[in-house]
Amino acid sequence: MADRANLWAWLARVVLWVVPCFALWYYVGRLADPVSGRLAVGFINVVGNGVIETVETGASQLTFVTRLPVGGGGVLTVDADSRIYSYGVPFAMALILAAWPRGIAWRLALVVVTLFPLVAWGVTFDVLGTLVRAAPGWTAAVLGQWGATGVAIGYQFGSLIFPGLVPAAVAVGLSWQKLGR
Repeated sequence: MADRANLWAWLARVVLWVVPCFALWYYVGRLADPVSGRLAVGFINVVGNGVIETVETGASQLTFVTRLPVGGGGVLTVDADSRIYSYGVPFAMALILAAWPRGIAWRLALVVVTLFPLVAWGVTFDVLGTLVRAAPGWTAAVLGQWGATGVAIGYQFGSLIFPGLVPAAVAVGLSWQKLGR
C-alpha cells in the first residue's frame, strides 16, 4: 500500500513540475538550436553527400541552405523547427525533478546532453523528408531506390518515438533508485 501511495505522490509531483519545465523549455529551448542544427548538418551531409552548405538559426526555426539549385539561380532552403523533436526534454526534467534524487544537477544536465543527438535526428529526417519531396532527382541519385522509404521511417522514429519514449526511459533510469523506494 505504501508503494502505491509513493507512486501516486510521485505522479502528482510530475504533474506539478511539468508546467514550469515546459515554460522554461519554451523560453530557453532555442538556445540549443545551434547545437542541434550543427549535429543535423553533420548527419545530413554524411547521408546526403554534402548537400547542406550551412544552417542559419532564426527566432523560431532552423534554416538549412542546400547546394541544390532552383529556378532563377537560387538554392533550395529548408526550414525545420527543433521544438517538434525536443518536447521530451522538459518532460524528462519533470520526471527527474519529481523524484528529486541525489545528484539532481548532473542528472538534469545528462538528460539534456543525451537528448541532443535525438533532437538532431528528428531535425535531420525532417530536412531529408523535405529534400525527398522537393528534389526527387537528388533523392534518386544520392539516396537510391530505398532512400525515400528510409527517410520516412527515420522521420517516424525522430518525430513520434524518440521524443516521447527515450526521455522518459532515460529519466526513469536515472531516478530508478529513488523511485524504487
